[in-house]
Amino acid sequence: MVGRPIGNSVTLALAWLFIKELAKCDLSTHLKTARECFIYKLCVDTLSIRLQKELTMIYSNVKTHYISGDNNTRLVRYDVIEKNSDFFLVKVIEEQNKGNAEPKILALLEEFEITRDEYKKRYCNSGFQTVIRVDMRPTFEDTILKVLQEHRNKLD
Repeated sequence: MVGRPIGNSVTLALAWLFIKELAKCDLSTHLKTARECFIYKLCVDTLSIRLQKELTMIYSNVKTHYISGDNNTRLVRYDVIEKNSDFFLVKVIEEQNKGNAEPKILALLEEFEITRDEYKKRYCNSGFQTVIRVDMRPTFEDTILKVLQEHRNKLD
C-alpha cells in the first residue's frame, strides 16, 4: 500500500477547507462561555491533527537514476517516486560543484510527472486497429527511462 492516503481524498480536502474557514471566523460573539470556546478550539485542533496524520504518506518505492546526455558526460540525478502504479513523480537534482568541501550542494532543477494516461495517448491508439505491428510497443515502465533520457538530452 505505497502512497495511498487513508480515507476519501475528496472528504479530506473538504475537511481541510472547513478547518481553514473555521480558523478565519471569530466565534467569540456566538460562544457564551469559556468552556464552549475551549471545546470549539479542542475540536478544531483535534480534527486538524487527525487529518494531517491521514494526509502524511511515506513513499518507499523510489528509484534513483544518474543519466548523462548525448553531448555531455555530466551526470544528472533523477529520483522517480511511484505514487501509485499509474502515476510517477520525477525530481531532477543536480550536484553543485562550487568547491571540494563536503557536503555538496544539491539543487532541484525541475519536477515533473509521468502518468499512464500520457502513455496511452502516445502509444495506445483507440478504436479499431487495422495496423499490423512488426515490433511491440514499449510497456509503461519501459517508457519511463526513455522519458528521462529525452529530458536529460534537453538540459544540454
